[in-house]
Amino acid sequence: MKSSMRSALNGIELNRAKYTSFSRHYTSARVLREIANVLQPLLQAGDTFVDFACGQNSFGGMLVDPATKMPLPVRAFDLISPVDKTADFERRNWFSVSSGELPAGELVIGLNPPFGHNNKTAIDFVRHSLCMKPRMLVLIMPATNYQPEGYELVHQDDQLCRGYAFYVPGSASANWINAKNVDPQLYVYRRKEGMPGPGQRDTYCVHQQDLIRKVRNRKRKSFEWAKQSEMASRQEQERLCQPCRT
Repeated sequence: MKSSMRSALNGIELNRAKYTSFSRHYTSARVLREIANVLQPLLQAGDTFVDFACGQNSFGGMLVDPATKMPLPVRAFDLISPVDKTADFERRNWFSVSSGELPAGELVIGLNPPFGHNNKTAIDFVRHSLCMKPRMLVLIMPATNYQPEGYELVHQDDQLCRGYAFYVPGSASANWINAKNVDPQLYVYRRKEGMPGPGQRDTYCVHQQDLIRKVRNRKRKSFEWAKQSEMASRQEQERLCQPCRT
């Protein structure tokens, strides 16, 4: 197969064993370690890290509970399972996760959402995270004017994710991405004093309900399309059989 053709194919077709997250970019191990070094001094005893788009699920294991010196508790979600590191993983759409399904204590939520057009998907991921009332948000996002309501920016790095900081899964080396066109940056936000905490999480999440509506509409449209296709097929068969009857 020509290399140009291979590069056009999705990684899931070329190397299923290494492919773990559909149509997404992964963060290099080097960048993840540097982000962990930034985040570690900001962690508190009892924190749980929630990775809403975990990919290979590598980042959470780099964090340590400052009191116990043990690995920080982690909950990780994504659409396709990682090859390994699945002990704390659930194959879930982030928007299907409700606040009541997460640990009751303080949460730190991140890290690398799919960006989407004009950052829309990434911002949607953050807005759903706000329903969980996390203590901190740690985010890799393109430069944006978006400010999570009730949170203050405590760290920003516009250099860490420059250059070849991301790669497409399914390749050991060839699919590194130079992210110069989207200018991804690291943001760490902390919940402002006096803002609602984990005891006041949103029990009714508009983002989760919106996902439920979309799934229902998709199923309804699929059912209607199948009925229309079956009817059209039956009509075509009847038309073709008409000469036989005469």
